[in-house]
Amino acid sequence: AAIALAYTCRDIREVLHRALSYIPAESGYARCVQDVTALWEQGLSWEACLSTVLERYDYSKYPGMCHIIPNTAIMIAAMLYGGQDFSKTLCLLCEAGWDTDCTLGNVGSILGALVGLEGIPPHLIEPLEDRILASSCMGSMNLDTISGSALRFAKLGARLAGMAVPPAYQASGWRFRVPYGTQGFVARPNRYCELRPLVRDGALQIIVNQAFPHQVGRVFHKTYFTPGEVYDARYQPSFSPTVYPGATLTFTLSGPENLLLQLYAQEVDGPRHTGPAFALTAEPRDYPLTIPDGRDNAVIGEIGLLVEAAERMSHQRFTLHALTTDGRVRQQISWPGVPLEDWGLDFGGSPWTAIRGCTTYAAGAAITPEGLEIRDDFVIFSDAAASLQRAEVTAQLQWDGDGPGGVEVRFHIRSAVSYFALRFDRDGCFFCRRAGLRHLERLPLPAPGFEANGKLRLTFCRKNGSMCIYLSDVCLPLPPISQAEAFGAFGLAADGCARLLVLRTELECDRPSSFDHIF
Repeated sequence: AAIALAYTCRDIREVLHRALSYIPAESGYARCVQDVTALWEQGLSWEACLSTVLERYDYSKYPGMCHIIPNTAIMIAAMLYGGQDFSKTLCLLCEAGWDTDCTLGNVGSILGALVGLEGIPPHLIEPLEDRILASSCMGSMNLDTISGSALRFAKLGARLAGMAVPPAYQASGWRFRVPYGTQGFVARPNRYCELRPLVRDGALQIIVNQAFPHQVGRVFHKTYFTPGEVYDARYQPSFSPTVYPGATLTFTLSGPENLLLQLYAQEVDGPRHTGPAFALTAEPRDYPLTIPDGRDNAVIGEIGLLVEAAERMSHQRFTLHALTTDGRVRQQISWPGVPLEDWGLDFGGSPWTAIRGCTTYAAGAAITPEGLEIRDDFVIFSDAAASLQRAEVTAQLQWDGDGPGGVEVRFHIRSAVSYFALRFDRDGCFFCRRAGLRHLERLPLPAPGFEANGKLRLTFCRKNGSMCIYLSDVCLPLPPISQAEAFGAFGLAADGCARLLVLRTELECDRPSSFDHIF
């Protein structure tokens, strides 16, 4: 409530007063807000108020994992004593201690809405590099940008308010129309080729300074993160790439002719795919790069530009106007060769490992010399925004006892509880549609023809806009799926006494360059 009110109220005291009306007046939360507000109204100094708050609302008095009431007490105090100064408020809150990531995140959201972008100092914005790294079961949605997320919420707000979104903000691809919205592009200069990206006039301008001839710098966008690139792994990060082999990227560029550029896509622990070097022109031109798709287990970690000065230059610039992709996804996964990624200890102190390029729902999947072994887990790969065109799965169904259980090949996955699936269990073969925790439809299908060793060979393909599934060479009859539901990731699951050993997977998908259609 406070965040929503802060967009229209101009006084933090009014925000807090009006937000209280949305919760029960007799609740402990409301009493805490009123108590801290009374301390401020008495004219106590910040130090005296904080000392009182720390004594009255000590964590030892509020057991549990997340101490909401104590955190609220110091958040209210900081907002009242911060005088609507973004930096001062957050500094007071940080110095107060306790659960600083939660308290600063909440207060930063409220104060950010209150003071607007112009009220936040650049030195608190630019180091974020317009990136969001999140934790959820949808790996590709865990890699996002601050500007892209803000724009999506603005579009949702416009839709709810019945307002039209200006055409300039509806264009696909990576665009640079939001202040500080670099779309995650960063520069890695060397001492002889200084580079700095800035958003100006609706484009990304890269400042080139102190560049010596034939020295190369990089401007790039991360499309996947590995454990060594992420400091804090307590909340179990796992990612799927946002760009895949098979995609064609188109960079729209302009700049001085004495700059030579090369487009590239870098695999994680693999080769760098580069296009031919070219000189820029004063007028914007499109430059394509198609990422090869012939290698098994290739994960694209970054895409970008290699920048080389043909002669010594200072205070020059070139412009990236836009970057678009045709959205093609080509994955060839030979599971015995896929590495595990060690992320260290999670919030509970348990080791957290993830399968590269995938998202695991639990801790029951592992890479073995035979392949991907799944027990009581749900492994998601490909992309949350993708439209599946073709998939082939070679796997082996095994049983660890006589109890219930089954395996599922899931597609059009939009969340952990929203997907379609082909299920195999002791009762036969079923087509399933799950829409939420409580809604599950099961339709019996003809009995599967397993090979003697329990192997499954499934082929998914889209024909005339509809999904067809072949078990071995037999086409399974499926009910129609609406176009509104015909997108999402691909995954495999096993539960109960069933165990799935996956040998190889191949996927072809089409992915738009944003998540707008999901929302």
